[in-house]
Amino acid sequence: MSLESRVGILLVQPVESDGLFADDGAKTEAAPRFAIERCDRLDDVSRALADHRADAALVDLDALGEAPIPRLQVLRGDQPRLPILVIGTRKDPALARRIIRAGADDFLLRSTLNPPLLERVVTHLVERHRREELKDRFNSHLNAIIRQSSDGILIVNRQGIVRFVNPSGAQLFGRDADSFAGCSFGYPLGGEESVEIDIPQGEGKSIIAEMRVAPILWHDEECYVASLRDITERLETRARLERAVRLESIGRLAAGVAHRFNNALTQIHLSADLLISGCGDVDSLRRRVGVIRHSANQVSEIAQQLLAFAQKQRLTLEKLDLNEVVESMRPLVSFALGDSIRSEFGLEPGLDLLRADRSSLETVLLDLSLNAKEAMPAGGCLSVSTFNVTLSEPLDAVDGVLPQGSYVCLSVSDSGEGMSREAQERAFEPFFSSKSLGSGLGLASVLGTILQCNGNVTLESRLGEGTCITIYLPAWEETGEVRLAQDMD
Repeated sequence: MSLESRVGILLVQPVESDGLFADDGAKTEAAPRFAIERCDRLDDVSRALADHRADAALVDLDALGEAPIPRLQVLRGDQPRLPILVIGTRKDPALARRIIRAGADDFLLRSTLNPPLLERVVTHLVERHRREELKDRFNSHLNAIIRQSSDGILIVNRQGIVRFVNPSGAQLFGRDADSFAGCSFGYPLGGEESVEIDIPQGEGKSIIAEMRVAPILWHDEECYVASLRDITERLETRARLERAVRLESIGRLAAGVAHRFNNALTQIHLSADLLISGCGDVDSLRRRVGVIRHSANQVSEIAQQLLAFAQKQRLTLEKLDLNEVVESMRPLVSFALGDSIRSEFGLEPGLDLLRADRSSLETVLLDLSLNAKEAMPAGGCLSVSTFNVTLSEPLDAVDGVLPQGSYVCLSVSDSGEGMSREAQERAFEPFFSSKSLGSGLGLASVLGTILQCNGNVTLESRLGEGTCITIYLPAWEETGEVRLAQDMD
């Protein structure tokens, strides 16, 4: 016998019946292998099982009374995992089949029983039930793991019909698990081991999932098991890191170019001043030298924008009221927008103070306004607003993440054409434009300036609905510190 320990047998047999182990031979050979607990009535089986361990039940047909089939069905319902072997005295194939259909594992004639046969039959039943129990337990654990997995898991047949989906898989597709089963999967299977698929989420949004596929036999049907993992955040993080590395390289180049520009321009300005002072009354010469100075000034502005983008410009940081800065720029902003664009200003009263360079902040507002104007060639509305905000958790921004803390915000939004996701990812690169060819460093220098002031920028845009750019600058405390997360604990 392959079972290591003695097998617990519950013997259900009326007192008046001859014992199955009555003869000395049976006692001698079976007793060392079986731990036998006797029960006189079928009604006492539950109590006996509660008091003693039993690996199998040997039930005398007489113990089932005049209605053996219903009583056997009740016993099986009460003990679904217990191996049941019914022993009878009369050879009746039809009765044997009915007994097995009612829940017995086997039916044996008492006249054929001997200790070796009984040992083999009982051992086989017990081992089979133990294997089935282990299999059921394994399947139960596996089912729990699949249902609790954060990855989406689907079983799809060769015709592309979903046979099973776990809760995470249904959530990825925005569907109910029960209603999803039986529907078309909608993505090709059986090709590459790992592919990226785009799953629509409604309202023009989607997520990117990595899908791995392998063949599987599901309830005797050839199918595929598809494992899906949402990698949208991972791809976005990688894209932000690549963008940061790219911008850092461009920034170092821009800073080097700007310094060389400034060195050359210093000599041009000096030479132009000397020429003008020596021109006397020669108007034509003075005009030509004036053109040289004007061109040099334009190049100087580009150099300053390059330094702003590279975060290398010289800033004079001072305590400022953002509302006062915006109010002072209102006439210039309205003039720059022209007659076809209406401007609206919403300034929150009692705004916190901030620390920044005033002239740079004025340039930021003007650059944002001119950028919005380009997005509204047929006219529209520009909205400028200021407000306080306290971040209770980090916020994703154009350059990394804004930490928790209190901020003063400047928001500039337009009713223009909006930007695609690809355009948004490159909007703050030098000379990039969603039109054809970029015309300058506007948004790139805006970002550089704000980063130098310990702030950051967020961008929200939808095609056909306009764009909103929000500047976050740390609020200023009377102690002379900005209110970031580490100062708020």
